[in-house]
Amino acid sequence: MRFSTLLSFGVVGIVAVHAVAVAVPFGNDGDGLAVREAAPVAVAEPIAEALGAGVSDDFVEKRQAKGKGKGKGKGKGQGKGQGKGKGNGKGKGQGNGNGKGKGNKGKGKYFNLLSRRLQPWLRHVNCTWAPLQPSIEQHVLKPRPYQSTMRPPIDPSSLRTSSTRTNATLAAACTWGSTASGGMNRVALNADDKLARDWFVSETSKFGCSHKIDQMGNIFAIRPGQNNHLPPIAIGSHLDTQPTGGKYDGILGITCGMEVLATLHENSVETYAPLAVVNWTNEEGARFPQAMQSSGVWAGEISLESAWGLKDDDGISVKEELEKTGYLGETPCSFKKNPLLAHFEVHIEQGPLLDRAERSIAVVRGVESIKWYYVTLLGREGHAGSTPMNERKDALLGASKIIAAANNIVTDERLESGRLGARATVAWIQSSPQSLNTIAGKVKIGLDLRCMTDEHMSVVVAECKKQFEKIRNECHLDMVMEHKWTSKEIQFDETMKECIRSSAKREGCDMELVSHIGHDSVYTSKIIPTAMIFARCKDGISHHPAEFCREEDVATSAQVLLGAYLRYDQQIREKYEKSV
Repeated sequence: MRFSTLLSFGVVGIVAVHAVAVAVPFGNDGDGLAVREAAPVAVAEPIAEALGAGVSDDFVEKRQAKGKGKGKGKGKGQGKGQGKGKGNGKGKGQGNGNGKGKGNKGKGKYFNLLSRRLQPWLRHVNCTWAPLQPSIEQHVLKPRPYQSTMRPPIDPSSLRTSSTRTNATLAAACTWGSTASGGMNRVALNADDKLARDWFVSETSKFGCSHKIDQMGNIFAIRPGQNNHLPPIAIGSHLDTQPTGGKYDGILGITCGMEVLATLHENSVETYAPLAVVNWTNEEGARFPQAMQSSGVWAGEISLESAWGLKDDDGISVKEELEKTGYLGETPCSFKKNPLLAHFEVHIEQGPLLDRAERSIAVVRGVESIKWYYVTLLGREGHAGSTPMNERKDALLGASKIIAAANNIVTDERLESGRLGARATVAWIQSSPQSLNTIAGKVKIGLDLRCMTDEHMSVVVAECKKQFEKIRNECHLDMVMEHKWTSKEIQFDETMKECIRSSAKREGCDMELVSHIGHDSVYTSKIIPTAMIFARCKDGISHHPAEFCREEDVATSAQVLLGAYLRYDQQIREKYEKSV
């Protein structure tokens, strides 16, 4: 039988054995192949195709010709023999005369080509193609130890992101939804959000990513790694904005994730675990009033049905807009069925501390406790001219007193609640009947409370209930205080924070902060290790067109993220290789 045929059957046989013996322990007998555990893969056909590219029928015979003179092969394939073999290829065979004559030494292009074609499939059986040697007997599949099956770890300090590219990507991400005031109006699932999503999918495809779109429209741009049996390490944030928002809230995090992809791609870096850059749907909760909605569904904290059914002010549901934009995916929105290994997020601080300290970034230790309430006051409508002041049940007057009381509760240091550094905000109000000469009979306000700890939150909520009840009685009103949403105090994963600290120190940054604001990382942290990086924003302004992050801070954020990600990926490598 011809050698080419034998070689074909041999390699295909190895792969066939591997496809069924996926649980064979590591090891080899010195002459055989080292086999490692892997999922079955159908690679016999591609290998046969690679081998079937053509081998000179008497290639081997002519390669081993001894003595002087030139053999004349009638090659039918891509490689030529030692002589003038005919074929489609132009490579010269590497001969080595063992007699008195001189062998014809070429570059051995055929076996180099074969090696390149086979290499992707040979990885599945933990073997490698041996270096080119003088005779064909030495061109065999050499076993290699398990330790060398993976590329050596990347030194996180050896790779640098591109400041120019990062800032250009951020500018491109703001193409859709830009406003004349310099800000953004790209609320979730509107026409501009769809275009931004399309752009995100297109751009990340350039870096070797495949894409999953789940039932909430979350987009997972996934770049494979060496161990694709693991879930991806995620870098996530959001592309949706406030109606009068800025160009950095959420968008910076997506941009930095894309820059990590670009840097790895241009340097041909193969990470150990896969990497996913995730665009979470409706983080802002501006159009559909539920903040961090889709990461909450993924984490199992919000039901899919309730999220789909949530409507905007025009009565349009989330599901309807997912269908309209083409982003109602089939992948389950669930950490159980679409898992992630860990989650990094870059976000502007949305506060003034980094700007005052003149620091580019900070490690985020955790997120403080947050609660939302709706307070509804019921009075009685009456004529503004004929109703005596002391007989009125003015719901709007009662609401105004409650708004003032909320502010006092967290600032009056005579109260325990005023010494905790808490925050209370009323920024949403509905009053009816909205007639200029009619006393308001019903008012509903939204109350946002934030505290460093859950224990502090309990103190503030208790004081609010006490003082609001007193105001209700004074104004002769009925009151309903409805709890809407809670995000408990969170401490981020210590291992991931240490990866960020190490990366940040190389950039001269050592500041750490607690977030007063909820992010998608709040929900992911309930399921998987999670950590965040804050970037400086000018004067701490956010949710406003004046929101601004300096170009150098954008660049530093991307660089720190890259270093932190690579450090964590290396820890995952060490963990899983030790467990084998």
